[in-house]
Amino acid sequence: MSIIFPLAALLALLFITLFSTISDHKNELTADAISKIKFSSKTISNSMPNSVVFDFDLSAIKSDSIYIQQYWDATKTIKINNKQSQATGIYYFPGYFRAKLVIDGDIINEHDLFIKSDGWSASIDYKPIPKYIASKDFINDGLSLNNDLISEIKSSETPLISTFHFIEDLGAISGDNFTLETTLKNTYNEKWAVCQTAHIYIIGSKGAMVLPITIPGCISDINVMLNDVYFNGKKQNLSSFGVDISTFRDIKIKVLNKKLDFFIDNQNVFSASYNESLGKLVGIRYKFLGAGEIKHVKLLNVYGKAVLNDNFLLTNLP
Repeated sequence: MSIIFPLAALLALLFITLFSTISDHKNELTADAISKIKFSSKTISNSMPNSVVFDFDLSAIKSDSIYIQQYWDATKTIKINNKQSQATGIYYFPGYFRAKLVIDGDIINEHDLFIKSDGWSASIDYKPIPKYIASKDFINDGLSLNNDLISEIKSSETPLISTFHFIEDLGAISGDNFTLETTLKNTYNEKWAVCQTAHIYIIGSKGAMVLPITIPGCISDINVMLNDVYFNGKKQNLSSFGVDISTFRDIKIKVLNKKLDFFIDNQNVFSASYNESLGKLVGIRYKFLGAGEIKHVKLLNVYGKAVLNDNFLLTNLP
């Protein structure tokens, strides 16, 4: 018994040492192995939802923890293995995404994934799958949902968000130097939409801004995001974003060298700077709690040239 026990202990120690060595080797990615990893993607269609095919070569990798992260949300992943060469993912909204190949918790490779909106598009953002709206049902000398869609929203017992998207190649316009002029209002303020909250999203190739508008009594529930800089309505006074938008309001967003000035009806109500570049400007998104209407959108580059100037005339319909 005195001989068997030390032998068993020795075998156990050898097993643990061997297992640790294998595990360490398994998770160690050399520069040569990383250089052999190919990771690319292509979209399947020009409409929403849109599936994407990811192509990759993981033959040099030994790991059971390999994922594709579809965009910024780290929970939106696809588990794959080193014997696969393809995988697919679905995207329910247009946008500019950064797809990442994650091995053993480390980002090994990544690339841009540009899913365009094909002009203006609209959705009622049911979860998990939104309802997509035909152009004829929301473009009519402005952006607004038709009466049937408004009735559908009103009948919901739970909060609904409606969204207008414009995600396109806008050329070389910088997300750090531009001016956006627009006129909007919220068209529904009953039940769960009493706050009349709206959000304007500025989408860049490297980041985004989120700028809210709500009634004065609801400013505690809003947040402002300027790419890497955040303002929390619970911790900071964001009352400058509080205004009645049941009637049209003129909004201007001016960004110059990463400094933002936010105007409501020609009054500069908020100014702040951020640090990390948004990259190229690739789109605008309007989100309304309930429903809203947009009268016009004018986007200018740093030289004052209009890159987008839309009054949504019926003649502009595809």
